[in-house]
Amino acid sequence: MATNSVAPITPTTAFSGYKQIIAEATGIDKPAAIDWLEDFMRTSIFHSTLDHLSRAELAQGAREAKEALDYLRSPKGSAEFPELYRDVRKLALGPYEGPADPTRSRRRARP
Repeated sequence: MATNSVAPITPTTAFSGYKQIIAEATGIDKPAAIDWLEDFMRTSIFHSTLDHLSRAELAQGAREAKEALDYLRSPKGSAEFPELYRDVRKLALGPYEGPADPTRSRRRARP
């Protein structure tokens, strides 16, 4: 998994703490989506609280949560997890514009 640097963004809503790092790492500025990503990071990525993580680890976890969010919004993800898609749809992120199966578009690192 490649590590990306955290590039600051200018969200339309000011966030603090973890939420600001999540917004910067993902480019998402909708409070409901940031809350969803933060909860997903706690329950599905780190299986723990977030307070022991470095800024870089939080940013990487936020990017992984965003990948999961993108998958759930995709046609393949919404068909595979319809109950989660209904929850994700409420985040009002607009229409999904990515590939039908975002997992296929990821580049794999060569050995």
